[in-house]
Amino acid sequence: MNLRSITDKVRIRLDAMDAEFGDSGIVRPGVALEAPRFGTVMSVGAGIRRRYDGGRDPVNVEEGDRVMVPWGTGRKYEVMGQQHVIMRETDIIAVVEQ
Repeated sequence: MNLRSITDKVRIRLDAMDAEFGDSGIVRPGVALEAPRFGTVMSVGAGIRRRYDGGRDPVNVEEGDRVMVPWGTGRKYEVMGQQHVIMRETDIIAVVEQ
């Protein structure tokens, strides 16, 4: 399945969840509220269309960027066995620079 983002939506492949699970595989309470999630941008929309001239405001992230996103934001989907989230660009906390 190939998903293409539209408007200011960004599709992010989330990193595997390790820190929030204990040795038994049970989610530790409170961890989801403390730490942000990280992932890789897989697709980016063209931007929001401006009403006054019909142009588009560009999206500030690119495919391949590593980003930090908050918990509980966007729509989560599983694509080919990997967890993805689709969210607005403005919900991204930061781009991780190396």
